[in-house]
Amino acid sequence: MERFQQREWDSYNQYIAKQGDTFDDIARQAYSDEHLVSILLYANPDLADRLILEGGELIQIPIISMAPAETMPPWRVLE
Repeated sequence: MERFQQREWDSYNQYIAKQGDTFDDIARQAYSDEHLVSILLYANPDLADRLILEGGELIQIPIISMAPAETMPPWRVLE
Protein backbone atom coordinates (compact mmCIF):
# COMPACT_ATOMS: atom_id res chain seq x y z
CA MET A 1 0.00 0.00 0.00
CA GLU A 2 1.38 3.39 -0.92
CA ARG A 3 2.00 6.00 1.74
CA PHE A 4 -0.62 8.69 1.89
CA GLN A 5 0.38 12.32 2.28
CA GLN A 6 -1.73 15.07 3.78
CA ARG A 7 -3.22 17.27 1.07
CA GLU A 8 -5.37 20.35 1.25
CA TRP A 9 -8.61 20.93 -0.59
CA ASP A 10 -10.69 24.10 -0.72
CA SER A 11 -13.87 22.57 0.67
CA TYR A 12 -15.22 19.37 2.11
CA ASN A 13 -18.47 17.57 2.70
CA GLN A 14 -18.77 15.55 5.87
CA TYR A 15 -20.20 12.09 6.33
CA ILE A 16 -20.81 10.17 9.54
CA ALA A 17 -19.88 6.56 8.87
CA LYS A 18 -22.32 3.76 9.48
CA GLN A 19 -21.23 0.45 10.95
CA GLY A 20 -19.70 -1.68 8.19
CA ASP A 21 -18.91 1.22 5.81
CA THR A 22 -15.64 1.05 3.90
CA PHE A 23 -13.73 3.85 2.22
CA ASP A 24 -14.36 2.12 -1.12
CA ASP A 25 -18.11 2.29 -0.51
CA ILE A 26 -17.91 5.95 0.53
CA ALA A 27 -15.81 6.82 -2.55
CA ARG A 28 -18.37 5.08 -4.78
CA GLN A 29 -21.19 7.08 -3.18
CA ALA A 30 -19.34 10.42 -3.14
CA TYR A 31 -17.52 10.28 -6.48
CA SER A 32 -19.28 7.46 -8.39
CA ASP A 33 -15.86 5.79 -8.56
CA GLU A 34 -14.36 3.58 -5.88
CA HIS A 35 -10.95 4.05 -7.52
CA LEU A 36 -10.87 7.56 -6.01
CA VAL A 37 -10.59 6.05 -2.53
CA SER A 38 -7.06 7.49 -2.19
CA ILE A 39 -8.55 11.01 -2.00
CA LEU A 40 -10.56 9.97 1.05
CA LEU A 41 -7.54 8.33 2.63
CA TYR A 42 -5.42 11.47 2.10
CA ALA A 43 -8.14 13.58 3.70
CA ASN A 44 -8.63 11.21 6.66
CA PRO A 45 -5.15 9.95 7.57
CA ASP A 46 -6.17 9.07 11.13
CA LEU A 47 -8.68 6.53 9.76
CA ALA A 48 -6.67 5.27 6.76
CA ASP A 49 -5.66 2.03 8.49
CA ARG A 50 -9.26 0.86 8.99
CA LEU A 51 -10.68 -1.58 6.48
CA ILE A 52 -14.21 -1.52 7.92
CA LEU A 53 -15.50 1.44 9.87
CA GLU A 54 -17.16 0.92 13.25
CA GLY A 55 -19.75 3.63 12.73
CA GLY A 56 -19.84 7.17 14.05
CA GLU A 57 -16.52 8.28 12.53
CA LEU A 58 -16.62 11.71 10.91
CA ILE A 59 -15.32 11.38 7.34
CA GLN A 60 -14.04 14.43 5.47
CA ILE A 61 -14.97 14.15 1.79
CA PRO A 62 -13.00 16.63 -0.34
CA ILE A 63 -15.01 18.33 -3.04
CA ILE A 64 -13.13 17.71 -6.26
CA SER A 65 -13.72 19.02 -9.75
CA MET A 66 -13.49 16.79 -12.77
CA ALA A 67 -11.11 17.72 -15.59
CA PRO A 68 -12.72 19.50 -18.55
CA ALA A 69 -13.44 17.19 -21.48
CA GLU A 70 -10.82 18.81 -23.72
CA THR A 71 -8.03 17.78 -21.33
CA MET A 72 -9.24 14.22 -20.91
CA PRO A 73 -7.97 11.40 -23.12
CA PRO A 74 -10.32 10.56 -25.99
CA TRP A 75 -11.41 7.23 -24.48
CA ARG A 76 -12.66 9.01 -21.32
CA VAL A 77 -14.74 11.70 -23.06
CA LEU A 78 -18.46 11.06 -22.93
CA GLU A 79 -20.48 12.25 -25.87
